Amino acid sequence: MKIKLVHPNLNYKTNILDSLEQLNIIDKPNGPIPGSSNINGYSTIEEWLEFINTKDTETVLVPFLQYIALNEQNDVVGFLNIRLSLNEHLINYGGHIGYCVTPKFRNQGIADQLLKEAIKICKEHDISDILITCKESNLYSEKVIIKNNGILEDIRNDGCYNFKRYWIKS
Repeated sequence: MKIKLVHPNLNYKTNILDSLEQLNIIDKPNGPIPGSSNINGYSTIEEWLEFINTKDTETVLVPFLQYIALNEQNDVVGFLNIRLSLNEHLINYGGHIGYCVTPKFRNQGIADQLLKEAIKICKEHDISDILITCKESNLYSEKVIIKNNGILEDIRNDGCYNFKRYWIKS
């Protein structure tokens, strides 16, 4: 399945809501969704879109780019967030790239495509050393990271989870 990345907008509202419904049922209900800029923290898609499009540095912790991944039918098959700089929390537990795949589209190579595209985008933004993390228990994500030349630096604990920290050269 070939994906395309687009910046989210209201044209994709229904598609985004469909993806969120699946993510909230299969994964942690209403919990954080990796790569989505905390979409579950907003009451409406419109509020989330306003946040991801803001240039207000008091609201945004670090500069970032937000994408949704679409298939040929414009289904939202995943979310991708690229942080253009890192704060202390991201250095330890988050990294430059966050992504997730909508449950019904998993095991189809989408995570690999998302990471490959993210690496290209990082390179375009002069990020040559890319930090990406995953929970120690997330073996699928770890496999994708290693497949894309991720080199394990260490494992850090945030008080709840162990995070594996990998570096990828763009």
